[in-house]
Parts: sequence; C-alpha cells; structure tokens
Amino acid sequence: MANLPPNRRKRRGANAIEFAITLPVFIVVISGIMDFSWFAYQRSILKTAAMEGCRAASIVDPGEEDIAISGVIKTGSKTMLERLTALGGEELCANRCNTKVNFIGTAPGRSLQCTIGGEYYPLWGMVIGSINISSTSITLMEWQRWTG
Repeated sequence: MANLPPNRRKRRGANAIEFAITLPVFIVVISGIMDFSWFAYQRSILKTAAMEGCRAASIVDPGEEDIAISGVIKTGSKTMLERLTALGGEELCANRCNTKVNFIGTAPGRSLQCTIGGEYYPLWGMVIGSINISSTSITLMEWQRWTG
C-alpha cells in the first residue's frame, strides 16, 4: 500500500461499489426488455394464428342458403388452434383459449372475423399475474353466393 500514489489510495474499492450499485438497475432493464420481447412474440403468434385460421375458413364453401355455415366456423376455429400450437403458443392456451368466428355483411361482400385469445404469463414476473390478450383478423370470403 505504501507504493501506491496518494490518489489511488483514496479510490480503492470504488469500482466494486459502483458495480454493486449499477448491477441491479442493469438486471431490471434487461429483464424488462426480455419480458417485453416475450410479450411481442406471443402477440405475433396470436396474430398469425388468427390470420391463417380466417384464411382457411374463407375458402370453405358455405353451400347454398348457407347450409354448411357450421363447417366454415369449425374450420376457422380448428385452424386457429392448430396454428397456435404449431407456432409454439401452447402456454397461451394452458388454462383456456378462446376462438370465435363471425360473419360480417351479406353476399357479395361477406367477410369473416376471426378472434383468438389466451392468457399471457410474463417470463420474469415484471408484471404480476396473467394478462388476457387477443388478436382479430378480417378476411373476405372466397365463396360469395347471393340470392336475387
């Protein structure tokens, strides 16, 4: 210690204290970035599942006088759940997953509105509890029949 210059003796251990003070702040910021990225990924999975489920349902023929309308709805719901699972979104539907397929308008401009939702659980617990998130997609029906 006698060989150290006087200004070095006063700064001894300051680096460790600065590190100890800034480390928790750094960890909180990195954890927040990771949680937000995880949320954005889960939201992206829901958007893709809704879009692909709506597209699959839009190419199903509802039949004359809409006799096969339940087939369109089943195809949309089934495809949304399949795509959600294939994309890695099983944890969104761990407890419960909501799917809904609605028709908007009348032929020749009828569209499908497909909605899928689930519960988002954060990675690190920056947000306490679960958050319900959902995504909706609207697609024009490929089969357009009208009476007249």
